[in-house]
Amino acid sequence: MSTNKKVTLILPTPGDPLLLLSWYKNFLTYEHLIDECLIYVNHINRYLYTPLTDEHLKKLETFYNEKISHPKIKITIDTSCPNEHGMALSRVMKPQKGYSFDHCFNEVLLFMEDDNYIYNSNNLKTDLEQVKNETYDLIGIPRHFCSGHLIDYMKKIGDEYVGFWPTSFIVSRKELLKTDLNFDCSYWEANEKIPYLGDHVFDKPTEADTMVGLSLQLKELIPKDKIKNTTMLDLSLITDAGSFLCPPGKTIFDTLYPAIEHNSIHIGSMSFYSQIYLWASDLPGKSLENVTGDLDKHVAECREEINNSFHKYCRIAFIEIINDLFQEEDFSFKKHYHDNMVRYIQTHFFDSIIFNLPIPVVMSRGKTGNTTYYETFKNIIVSAWLK
Repeated sequence: MSTNKKVTLILPTPGDPLLLLSWYKNFLTYEHLIDECLIYVNHINRYLYTPLTDEHLKKLETFYNEKISHPKIKITIDTSCPNEHGMALSRVMKPQKGYSFDHCFNEVLLFMEDDNYIYNSNNLKTDLEQVKNETYDLIGIPRHFCSGHLIDYMKKIGDEYVGFWPTSFIVSRKELLKTDLNFDCSYWEANEKIPYLGDHVFDKPTEADTMVGLSLQLKELIPKDKIKNTTMLDLSLITDAGSFLCPPGKTIFDTLYPAIEHNSIHIGSMSFYSQIYLWASDLPGKSLENVTGDLDKHVAECREEINNSFHKYCRIAFIEIINDLFQEEDFSFKKHYHDNMVRYIQTHFFDSIIFNLPIPVVMSRGKTGNTTYYETFKNIIVSAWLK
């Protein structure tokens, strides 16, 4: 069977310059496997209650043109897109009236997030080839993220997972186009039919996260032997405070580095939390404190919860690590990010319980005699850029 099919990579992103540049450096390690890359900059006003000014948008466009420049990449900016990641994907795949993202996609589609680093390009090459030659029609990383009764029923009928992550997700165009192309969160009323479940209905409402409803449609359309489950290392699981406690005689390296053989590493929810507020904190009349909006509220709510506070703190820490790795000549916003991050961390986390944990947290990299998590994560990111 001919495998001359081409691959389109689709990346929805809030457009944060720092995170996108880091993703781009990783993209260069596997760009030879991709025929075109469509970057859709969307919901960049998520935490900005004052929309970006024309001056800010011009700065973004200049940055993208200078630093995310590649013959295979096309960047579209849409400041009107709603906040949801799934809505952004729906808009890309199913253009709405008045929207200009008109594109004829290649035969194989790869969906990515900007907080996902491909580590094993050989595995990615194999997966893409298997969809090209129709060994599989779908290769994805399974997950739940839905109402518990839906999970229980899926297991009852022999499916361990409900849906797929919207990243490192490979699917045949012809199969995807048979769905309604709705990647958004799903909600079904009590007694409403749900795709893939046949005549079975629940006597209560059912909710599901991004792409779960679409995943069920695809499971209904594609035979099980044409679907392949794959894996990734999700660092959002490791950055829970409890997960940092390594077994006696072991280090964090022993925990993380065996996972490098995974197809990819995902710094979970970085794209959703839209760190662009750090970049755009100089909007007229906006201080860093009131620009962050919902994020501040979330931090306040979980301040007493060690795992949640640490979980949130690590998002900021990853941004700090990436920023440290860039030189100013490569990233002109370096000092701007650094100043904002220092102020934000001191404001929200300096008195937090996480600093009393008996473990060397990310910010403790200056201490001697210890292997710090900062250095570990830095090595992971550098490796993702160099492979």
